[in-house]
Amino acid sequence: MAEKHAEQFSSQSHTEQPYWKRAADEQLARMASMLEEAGRLEGKMFAYGASAIEEASSMMKGSLGKAGELSAEWRRLALEAARRSAEMFPLS
Repeated sequence: MAEKHAEQFSSQSHTEQPYWKRAADEQLARMASMLEEAGRLEGKMFAYGASAIEEASSMMKGSLGKAGELSAEWRRLALEAARRSAEMFPLS
């Protein structure tokens, strides 16, 4: 059976072979174009990802700063409240 397929393949005229070569070349060109477009889209994806990371980093830094401010204010108010409480009950 393999001999039959080999015989059919070898008996094709040389005029048919350029068709397959042309079809393969066209398909390779389409594939190259597709992969080039995928590369452009991938570049955009990486740029958007980097931008999102920078924005998230900036937001986290801001959040940490605000958390520090709130903590400092809480400590200040806690100390002030303790002092006022101490003033309400003179020890002498």
